[in-house]
Amino acid sequence: MSEQPARNGLLQVEGLKTWFDTPEGTVRAVDGIDFHIARGETLALLGESGCGKSISALSLLQLVPQPAGRIVAGHIRLDSLDILTLPERDMRNVRGKRIAMIFQEPQTSLNPVLTIGDQISEAIPDAGGLSRRQKRDKVGQLLEAVGIADAAQRYDHYPHQFSGGMKQRVMIAMALAAEPDLLVADEPTTALDVTIQAQILSLLKELQKKTGMAILLITHDLGVVSETADRVAVMYAGQIVEMAPRDEFFSAPQHPYSQKLFRSVPGRMQRGAALDVIAGSVPSLRQEFRGCRFAERCDRAWDLCRKKIPVWVTQNGRGVLCHLYDKTVSPPSGKESRQPARAAPVAITGGAGEALLHVSDLKVHFPIHKGVFQRVVGHVKAVDGISLDIARGHTLALVGESGCGKTTAGKGILQIVPPTSGSVLYNGRELRRLKGHELRSMRRRFQIIFQDPYASLDPRMLIGEILEEGMRAQAIGGNRAMRQTQVEELLRHVGL
Repeated sequence: MSEQPARNGLLQVEGLKTWFDTPEGTVRAVDGIDFHIARGETLALLGESGCGKSISALSLLQLVPQPAGRIVAGHIRLDSLDILTLPERDMRNVRGKRIAMIFQEPQTSLNPVLTIGDQISEAIPDAGGLSRRQKRDKVGQLLEAVGIADAAQRYDHYPHQFSGGMKQRVMIAMALAAEPDLLVADEPTTALDVTIQAQILSLLKELQKKTGMAILLITHDLGVVSETADRVAVMYAGQIVEMAPRDEFFSAPQHPYSQKLFRSVPGRMQRGAALDVIAGSVPSLRQEFRGCRFAERCDRAWDLCRKKIPVWVTQNGRGVLCHLYDKTVSPPSGKESRQPARAAPVAITGGAGEALLHVSDLKVHFPIHKGVFQRVVGHVKAVDGISLDIARGHTLALVGESGCGKTTAGKGILQIVPPTSGSVLYNGRELRRLKGHELRSMRRRFQIIFQDPYASLDPRMLIGEILEEGMRAQAIGGNRAMRQTQVEELLRHVGL
């Protein structure tokens, strides 16, 4: 792949390769990517999970996890500075000051035992030469710039006293403390509701206009890309497969993978019709590819796609990595292209249409304690009388912005949080009456996917052990060998 740098280019990446050594073999997480970013420009790096987007960003800052990870080839130039030739001592003058990063999960990026003000102060250049009052004033200005009210009082607050959207704003303030030339935003709005997401994106655009910084936006959300990007780079299996200006990309995506991404997103033109599913998953990056990496999931692939690596084709200011646009290759007729197998519709059995869950007037109130004796002086009515029914084989969407009580309602239904009042009937059984062993034995029939995977998974346990632990608790899977086989099947089922 080859891309021409812009005249006012700030960052130029050429032939970047970042690999990881594992017991099973070398993982080529980033395998030869080229791109540039001009001053004041936003480049969106788009693609599904596991394509190498975040590792590409970490490579820019020489933050690839070591010793397993290593940058094996390529050049990263920031103006005239060759990043990959710098020792760690010099990189400290680049990180934060020239290139800043907003990490994907603010909850795990903030130190829970330090105040927000102290953490932002650490990111201010030459903070050691400032008085405490000057630091507080500077932090207050940064917090006000990212839209946090009562900035002066917030200096002494801890991360747990902020909502998810406010934590993300704190991360932005921290990244902007040194007024960087380039801001790398790794999924900055993934865990936020649409109203907070819109505020964060608007904030980034406003700050970009004021400071002239460039932004590398890493995301899998086409809606976010349409709102913020100037250009789009689509990444798949460690490579960039398409690059184009935003408007041209949205009006006419070229690579089959890009086209499938658009067809899998709900829209007005698809109302009432089934969304496209990209069958399969990202291929293992431990292998050496001999053909197109998307071939096994592409409905326009033919034999050549599996035997020959495509070349980067540039035309009219955009590029694509696909045999279909190579003038030296003759694609077959439409009849010869392979259609990937589609999953057959799942038949709903066991009384389809019957109410599996019936919730009536559910309330979850949390007491407010005050005084030396912690007397109850009031209640937070997180859930205050909701009723709903869900039939077998049906999906009910509970929609609302942060703080509306959606998560608390789900926890109350599953008895993770004890309801204050109301009725929860699951398959005819009143869950509020179940205690101890009866409730535990019922939990295998209803499960919850928590909002934050980072906080839900024990970092001291292997993924296989975490999955097997739940199976042991519910006496699922027989002996250990049978459970491990089932764990492997579950991982394959979710594309891992």
